[in-house]
Amino acid sequence: MESSPKPTLSKAEDLEAMLNEQKQMEGARSTFESHWQEIAQRVYPSAAEFQGSRTPGQKNNQFILDSTAALALERFASAVNGYVTPSNQRYLAAETDNEELNKDPEVKQWLEQVTNIVFSVRYSDLARFESQMNEVYMSLGAFGTGCLFVDDKIGRGIIYKSIHLNQIYFAENEDGVIDRTNRKYKETYRNICSEWGDKVKLPEKILTACEKTPNEKIELLHVVRPNKNKKGGYLGPQGMDFESVYLIPQEKFELERGGYRTFPYAISRYITQSEEIYGRSPAMTVLPDVKLLQEIQKTFIRQAQMNAEPPLLLQEDGALTGFKMTPAALNFGGVDEQGRQLVHPLNTGSQPEMAMELQDQKRKHINDAFLITLFQVLVDNPTMTAYEVMQRMQEKGQLLGPTMGRQYTETQSAVFAREVDILEHAKALPPRPAKMLEYGARLRIRASGPMARAQRAEEGVGILRTIQALPGIMEIDSDAMLLFKGKGPEIARNVAEINGMPASLMNTTDEIKLLKESKDQADTASQLIAAAPEAGKAAKSMAEAQAIAANGANSQFPSLTIQ
Repeated sequence: MESSPKPTLSKAEDLEAMLNEQKQMEGARSTFESHWQEIAQRVYPSAAEFQGSRTPGQKNNQFILDSTAALALERFASAVNGYVTPSNQRYLAAETDNEELNKDPEVKQWLEQVTNIVFSVRYSDLARFESQMNEVYMSLGAFGTGCLFVDDKIGRGIIYKSIHLNQIYFAENEDGVIDRTNRKYKETYRNICSEWGDKVKLPEKILTACEKTPNEKIELLHVVRPNKNKKGGYLGPQGMDFESVYLIPQEKFELERGGYRTFPYAISRYITQSEEIYGRSPAMTVLPDVKLLQEIQKTFIRQAQMNAEPPLLLQEDGALTGFKMTPAALNFGGVDEQGRQLVHPLNTGSQPEMAMELQDQKRKHINDAFLITLFQVLVDNPTMTAYEVMQRMQEKGQLLGPTMGRQYTETQSAVFAREVDILEHAKALPPRPAKMLEYGARLRIRASGPMARAQRAEEGVGILRTIQALPGIMEIDSDAMLLFKGKGPEIARNVAEINGMPASLMNTTDEIKLLKESKDQADTASQLIAAAPEAGKAAKSMAEAQAIAANGANSQFPSLTIQ
């Protein structure tokens, strides 16, 4: 049974509906905001803007007495950046959803070109991809959710911008995919008039503010949602998959209505719980430990103050009026006639060792939650053998796979789709091969960086274990090598790729073939050179034998001559 189409809302009705939905989104995440604010104050103070407003330059670290969690968050962000999106490596590669097409030489060459162009754009001087992704990872570790906006600026190209979580509200579709984002942020009147003054007739109140208080700010709302009224064949906003609307909520005024072919916001989440769309973070897991660590530090500070300036025990009230605690001070009456001290510091009998042990325990819990211990496994054991390194990589891949792998499937795939769309429409990519169009193949990404290598480490461990066991097996049956399809170079290549050896330092199959042919020729030449002395001796002996035979024959038969 087909449902009847919903009536199209008028512009005013649609604007009212968007504002009402924004209020619902704000109410739905209010509990998260109080949680985020508490975390930010103790772990990420520069982002503590979820409740109330903050004056620029205002002190924001008054809740932090122990910096373990704040340092762990910074290391977490740096480690994830180096593990998922390292700028010195090609950590992803373009491919199609058709395995046979991926093997086609023409398609393979085109995919390599796409990958190269995308990386050149990401790490151009103006794009700021690396710095913005680091901010996303900071938000990911602290709040469990980060947001990257991929914009297409005319004359500048692709620009990446990390959006603070206090500005972002989003919703999922029936498949659990984020397809709607509302960004509520503040903008100066000056910029509003500069951006939209020539496009729309602004309210009189806004125009007046542009003249009198241009640097004051007002809230804007940017709504990106699926385009329910998409019209096929249209090149403008009406034909795009997503609708974009800019509003001034306070004035209930629409500034601009446009569209996007691909979703411009890449939302990154650490883990999600049932019935929740916002992520949960390592900081949320260890927030009780973080708060307890702050209290322990307070106790240590008070203890240090007590040790430096302990309370004094006096004989009686007023007996030592004007007692001085300054260095080199002279206090008369502080001892009795026998020279016994009349003033004694108070000994509380505290045992700081127990508190220090608890403090170390909590710090370890925090570092474990932020994966610091796991990321430092190889750094702390630099003398491990290749086999031990491979085993560590395998363990790391198993432990990090579920959480770090999500950054590829949920975040990097969305960023890549947006990049390819912008580049193709700007004619910055070569035309797609005919075979791709014929098969209707879709583009996707394949992880090829440290994350992928860690997940493949199990293969490397299997290869090394097999190689170690082979000598004993071959003593029983020398035909054991017939089991393997690949020869020595192929097996070595797999191990090298798993270990992250650059492809530029490895020979291709054709180069190996040429080297082998050269080696065979060199071996043949060496054998000929080595055999030359023996061949010379044999030739000399043959010549002598011929001479002797000739002389003997001529003496018996003068008419015969050996030629």
